[in-house]
Amino acid sequence: MTRARRLVGVAVVAALFGFLGLFFALGEAFLSEGRVVAEPAPYRVALMPDGTALRVAMVYDVVHQRFPRHGPAWSEAVVARSIARVEQTEARDPAALFEPASLEAFDDWGVALDRLGRADEAISVLRRKKALVERRWPRLDFPPKAAADAVEAYIEVVRRAGALTPAEQAWYRTYANLGTVLVHQGLRALATGDAEGRGAVAEGLGFVRQAVRLNPAAHFGRERWQLVVARHVRAGLDDPTWFTRFSAIGWPLDAPPPKLRPTYRALPAAVRDLVEGASHDLGERWTSREAYIPRVVPEPEWAEVTGADFEGAPFDEPVLGLLGMWMLGGGANPHSALALGQIMEAMEQRPIAYAAYARALAMKDRFSPDAGTVRLIEALVRGRMADIAGQIDEDEASLQAAVTVALAEGEAFQQAQADFEAARAADGADVLDPAVQAAFLAGCPPIASKPGQADTVFIRRGTGAWRLHRLVMWVTLWAAAGAWLAVWVARRRARLS
Repeated sequence: MTRARRLVGVAVVAALFGFLGLFFALGEAFLSEGRVVAEPAPYRVALMPDGTALRVAMVYDVVHQRFPRHGPAWSEAVVARSIARVEQTEARDPAALFEPASLEAFDDWGVALDRLGRADEAISVLRRKKALVERRWPRLDFPPKAAADAVEAYIEVVRRAGALTPAEQAWYRTYANLGTVLVHQGLRALATGDAEGRGAVAEGLGFVRQAVRLNPAAHFGRERWQLVVARHVRAGLDDPTWFTRFSAIGWPLDAPPPKLRPTYRALPAAVRDLVEGASHDLGERWTSREAYIPRVVPEPEWAEVTGADFEGAPFDEPVLGLLGMWMLGGGANPHSALALGQIMEAMEQRPIAYAAYARALAMKDRFSPDAGTVRLIEALVRGRMADIAGQIDEDEASLQAAVTVALAEGEAFQQAQADFEAARAADGADVLDPAVQAAFLAGCPPIASKPGQADTVFIRRGTGAWRLHRLVMWVTLWAAAGAWLAVWVARRRARLS
């Protein structure tokens, strides 16, 4: 064998071994990914320590009214108790009306009246409370402007939430409750064509804005989203085309929602530690949420009108805000249902998205007093529902039937609670006694759904990345081994010949 042929043979063998080295490197990359593990979704890290974290089942339950909700008898009892407390305090010691316990009675009184649909009375009661607060604490210093650094600003908000003074607590509750009732009254007036509602909305939004300045962390940020949604609704009542262009989260209606289900290659241990309570580091809480929770980013025009953040927010924040307004505020409304439908569709929770869209359609006449606007919104929403049915290969009749059944169960539960409270009140029982409520809950099956795997992400541990230097190393080593083996075989054959 000539020298040239031996060199060619060595090169061929080296190339073949190098090719085997390539496969070895790829196999190592695959094996380095490790086993698949279940991790909590990053949005299970609540915005506030010990705060409410989102679970997908919560959206399903709220959309289908599957949560306890007091009936009129309970609100009437709150009104009667509050009146009695205020009158007794005023008769015994008028100065005691300025104490926090008495001021809270005014809040309970006003909020209960609003739930009963007696907004004028509620506003009168809460204005009386505001006058008392002004006399007790005529000067209120609002907190300084937040730090420029986002993490520092967040830490300041958290620490402030746990250290409000009695004056700040009283003013916060006054601003939040009076502002909310004024906004409710004003928007109802505008929806019927009464232009005087604009003044009530403007005054109410001003009060809610002050409440947010005092305590932006309250109610998992519900008031911040209340401001945004109220401005959205006001804009739509001024311009009927507004509702056909944007939802209450600033997404367009004429296009599918963007995807909010990223594929995680890895999650830091901080996420699990924060979810399980093993870590309480505020900096980690903020950075984990900002880095790993997909954002709802609105259209710039909508953000400018509503005062929302142009860069958006982690999607669980508007969801929790909308759920809070639905459960604890004005109840179900088509704007919240439509926005929740978009976010659930973006999260690939398509049956829940379909249900939310269906609820929005059931309340379609409350979108706008303009019939043309309602028809266009209906067409756009039906288009999304048809797309969802096609994606999950279900006929719409079956999907609608599932919504009807689940909603009927939820509404029956809430009606049973209202009837139970009315019956106990008629018997002379104190329906505000927690034992009475416990008796109702003990006598019926749970209505809330159990969280499932929707809040879990599955990740293969390890990077699994193609590192160029390791690829080159393995190919080179295997090629060198092949070349050495070819030379050894050639020499051995030469000695034997």
